[in-house]
Amino acid sequence: MAIVKIKFVKHMATLVRYVLDGREQNDPVDTHDCSEEHAAQDFEAIAQLHNGKGGVNAIHLIQSWGGDESKSLTPSEFNALGRQLVETKFPGHAFLLVTHTETDKLHNHIVVSPWHSETGKKIENK
Repeated sequence: MAIVKIKFVKHMATLVRYVLDGREQNDPVDTHDCSEEHAAQDFEAIAQLHNGKGGVNAIHLIQSWGGDESKSLTPSEFNALGRQLVETKFPGHAFLLVTHTETDKLHNHIVVSPWHSETGKKIENK
């Protein structure tokens, strides 16, 4: 069973750099409404488009599995589980999803824009 941690982040560019720099060369990456290379700028553009203000600039989900569970699926299959999670809980929000394999416990880092890509409605930390 996966464990999911959720953090509300003020420094989105630092988080995106950490998520991308901490991965192995062949770790799966998935995105929606942003590019891997420019995710931080794409998130900022969505916020500006909707007059986004506030301290929270990203939501960071860490979805992790135990050592035995991590051997049961491929990294791409764990990445697909991350996509399913983010599309279910944050439909319509831009996201960057990276599966990290540098330890024996596979885990997904999912960076979500708090602003809905179309409506501009912001997810609040309450």
